[in-house]
Amino acid sequence: MKNSFTVKRSLVAITKLTFFIFCLLSIYSCKTKNDEIPSPDQSLTSAKTKVSANSGVLMGTIDVDGDGVPDNIYNNGSFITVVRATGLSHQYAVGGGAWALLFGNASSIVDLDGVAGAEIPVNIGGSLLIINDRQGTTSTYPIGNGSWAAAPGSIADLDGVAGAEIPIVNGSQLIIITARTGTKSSYPISSGNWAVVQGGTTDLDGVPGAEITMVSGSQLIIFTAKTGQMNSYPMGSGSWAILSNGFQDFDGIAGNDIAITQPESSRNNLIIVHPKSRTTTTYSTLGYWYLVSYANSGTSGVYINVFSTTYNKNYTVVDATKTIR
Repeated sequence: MKNSFTVKRSLVAITKLTFFIFCLLSIYSCKTKNDEIPSPDQSLTSAKTKVSANSGVLMGTIDVDGDGVPDNIYNNGSFITVVRATGLSHQYAVGGGAWALLFGNASSIVDLDGVAGAEIPVNIGGSLLIINDRQGTTSTYPIGNGSWAAAPGSIADLDGVAGAEIPIVNGSQLIIITARTGTKSSYPISSGNWAVVQGGTTDLDGVPGAEITMVSGSQLIIFTAKTGQMNSYPMGSGSWAILSNGFQDFDGIAGNDIAITQPESSRNNLIIVHPKSRTTTTYSTLGYWYLVSYANSGTSGVYINVFSTTYNKNYTVVDATKTIR
């Protein structure tokens, strides 16, 4: 009886020891599995690829992560690689087909969302891809399969809120991309030939946010993105043109005006378009003339100096007082 009790005690002891060892092994196994699950920071790190600083073709050196230090941006075939000053790099897929930075160069890499660090806009064929390296993200905006391009020199603050918008010319439409809000807006312009005027994306109404100047046949068109409004000014069927450096404040009222030469049978008219008041002033007594220079008067706007070949005389047009002297 005593031996039987001893045997039972031994069996109980062995069972307890076995259970204790099983628990230890289970705890170790669980700890090992938990250690193998990466934290969010580790996942982010593993998604970043280390590359040498001279990998690919250097496209530009611009601060795109917002730390105030310029980063190197490389063309790596089907990827764009950003190499930061720390040596850490990000790779962004841009597809296996043809792609290009807007404008074909790094001048299009500017602040698009109003937060420190520039964004990278890329034409990837039927869509616009915007790379935000500060966040390590990309956004895609479908444009269409036809020929499209960013309006020349027009990536600018159009709505008066920090961060530039991207105007895109696409067939008969003007498309505005606002990366800050992730939105795309389309505006019909013309089924015929039209174009955004180089240098014509500027403040024309004295309110924060630039306007876009376009030419469509006999029409001068001013588009205000902050209101979505378009205003047209008929210029006639002749060969009219905006003067060189013709976007200036000529009337002394906040916002640039537009100086235009309009040929007629016996003279060239000088037309000043005032987008702020949506009016025009025509100077028709100069005969045939050509532009000599501009003179900044200070508070009275910019004077326009011309030489009249008809009268063999110099004239100064003072648009603030609507006079010629």
